[in-house]
Amino acid sequence: MTSSTSTDSGEAGGKALEGAVVAVAGAAGPAGQAALVRFAEAGATVVA
Repeated sequence: MTSSTSTDSGEAGGKALEGAVVAVAGAAGPAGQAALVRFAEAGATVVA
């Protein structure tokens, strides 16, 4: 399993995870839902 994090898209106004695809399992609880929202707000495509 690999993972990476990004704090800056490198472009002004860009989102940190723009273009990333994030697959999440077990996100049924409130903390999981909050994580999905944060990934989406950061520009990732979220697959749950």
